[in-house]
Amino acid sequence: MTYGSLLQDRRRALHARIVEAMEVAYFDRLTEHAERLAHHALRGERWERALLYLRQAGAKAIGRCAYRQAVAYFDDTLVVLQHLPESRETLEQAIDVRLDLRNAHMPLGEHDRMIEHVSAAETLATALGDRYRLARVLAYMSTNFFIAGDHHRAIDSAERGLAAAAGLEDFRLDTELKFRLAFVHFALGDFPRVIDLTKRNIEVLAGDRVYRAFAGPLLTATNSRAWLARSLTETGHFVEAIPWAEEAVRIAEGIDHLNSLVLALWGLGALHLERGNLSEAISVLERDVRLCEMAEIVTVSAWSAPCLALAYIRSGRVSEALPLLEQAVRYGDKGTGLHAWQAGVTGEAICWRDGSMTP
Repeated sequence: MTYGSLLQDRRRALHARIVEAMEVAYFDRLTEHAERLAHHALRGERWERALLYLRQAGAKAIGRCAYRQAVAYFDDTLVVLQHLPESRETLEQAIDVRLDLRNAHMPLGEHDRMIEHVSAAETLATALGDRYRLARVLAYMSTNFFIAGDHHRAIDSAERGLAAAAGLEDFRLDTELKFRLAFVHFALGDFPRVIDLTKRNIEVLAGDRVYRAFAGPLLTATNSRAWLARSLTETGHFVEAIPWAEEAVRIAEGIDHLNSLVLALWGLGALHLERGNLSEAISVLERDVRLCEMAEIVTVSAWSAPCLALAYIRSGRVSEALPLLEQAVRYGDKGTGLHAWQAGVTGEAICWRDGSMTP
């Protein structure tokens, strides 16, 4: 036992020395090596350094849509926080990490874990009296209620978040809350309200602000345009919707932001589908489904798969639609929020397939 303890102590010291050596060798590009630094800092029990590098590694994983890796890094971060003395700073970090975890679980459709982390973050933010973090938590709570189909509580949470954020003069937070409020109203069919909220966001997110505001893992400027286009589509304003949908795609492509891109592509593909431009719809939606599968973005795949299936069936390509319909049914309980819309598109595709509707 003594020998085993000695080996463990030596290993811990070795990992700690590796962190020190790497920090000297890569002092001007530490973020590039965050994953290795996190590994050694964690095993060397350099808790403060581990906290820093694990959060950096998790952020990088989210940036490349490696969500399961991000979850692992952020889970380790919560463990590290337990080894640090409790202070306001560590409690703030605990809130932020919980929200990071929420963002990593979201594309995977892991709703229960999202609720768990947001609830814990709410308790901490309330105890700290931190208006900024409480507003962020309320934004995420709004989306949790939206996904669960409780739209009125979703609206209440977003509006409480806006009230908490009032006076903070943080355009990122304000536009995020408006964005989250907008897609709840979309689910309720209040498209004029969505159009108003998203256009207000677009006005605020001008110039370099286009790339500086995120709603969770999504670029707010891109997704405000996508939901604006979807609402214009639903009200029959196809010509007005097209440039917004195309611009949403261009902005996401411009910074190679995959999570925002897949939602923008869904918006553009659904627009082409509604207009009856089946070849354009299929081209866009095929790309979207492929990207969603590659990155395991279940939430958007649950929307784009039935759209592509319907486009295939309307084009007479029934056999290609069948696996997509199976996927749409399988993802139907993943908590995507647009339950009625999703069920409607899937149901219409099944009716076309079964012959009760004809192309």
